[in-house]
Amino acid sequence: MDGQEHIVEVEEENPLPAAAPPLPRPPAAPRPAPVQRAGGGAYPVLSPLPGQVLSVAVKEGDPVAVGTKLLVLEAMKMENLITAEAAGTVKSVKVRQGDKVETGQVLMEIA
Repeated sequence: MDGQEHIVEVEEENPLPAAAPPLPRPPAAPRPAPVQRAGGGAYPVLSPLPGQVLSVAVKEGDPVAVGTKLLVLEAMKMENLITAEAAGTVKSVKVRQGDKVETGQVLMEIA
């Protein structure tokens, strides 16, 4: 300062403790069991949250297996993949790309 050199020392009052080892990861949640349809009827694929349909990957008459990609739903700036919970054939598709959907709304039916 002002052309003079000053020596400054900083003391640590509360040094940080050594880093704790990382915690083990909890086990993954089990996948839900495939949906069983009573009497062979169709089961509805419901929207898990409100959002907008970005794309529909299947059409009426398409066969699907458990885990088949059905559509992509954008919610809270994130893309959510909606997959089939049971094997069957797409009976009806109730939404199109760009549609806004609400929680619990039927997106399609699988027979």
